[in-house]
Amino acid sequence: ALNVVGIDVFPQFVGPSDSATEPLQNLYFLLHTLFWDNPFVFVLGLVGLLLMVYRLGYKNFSTQLMVGFFVTYLFVAMFIWPHPDHRYMLPLLIPLLIGVAYACSFFYKEFRYRGWMKPATYTLVFLLIGYSLYVTLSYSALLVKPDTRVLARNWIFDHVPENARIYVDVQYFDLP
Repeated sequence: ALNVVGIDVFPQFVGPSDSATEPLQNLYFLLHTLFWDNPFVFVLGLVGLLLMVYRLGYKNFSTQLMVGFFVTYLFVAMFIWPHPDHRYMLPLLIPLLIGVAYACSFFYKEFRYRGWMKPATYTLVFLLIGYSLYVTLSYSALLVKPDTRVLARNWIFDHVPENARIYVDVQYFDLP
């Protein structure tokens, strides 16, 4: 949303296309956006989902629900939307977060008596929460800055003569 007004939020976030895209481009866009939303949740969530398949088996209802939803949603999203937006990846976070919980539970049960487990747990929790806080606070800092559309409108009213014609070729920018 901010890219429209000339604010580059994060260069690693790919913006959605303005025209229809190929299914593989849609898949890449969704996975790329999902990864950069929080790389730690993405990787640990996938590990957790794979652990669910390995430990519980593919016939388990929980495994079918989580992994099946993730894969089915990706497959459908490749073909349904002509150009997916960032909001379309939000349902994929649910199985990933459950995968994170499963992976953390598995690793804790397996390695709880090891000496390195406590520092590793604190480090992992710090990384998960720290990255989320960093992205959230960075985005919030951008949102409290003055909107360039409003600044441009105010500049036009202050510096352009009363009856002058103004050509505007920017989407979502209207002058009264």
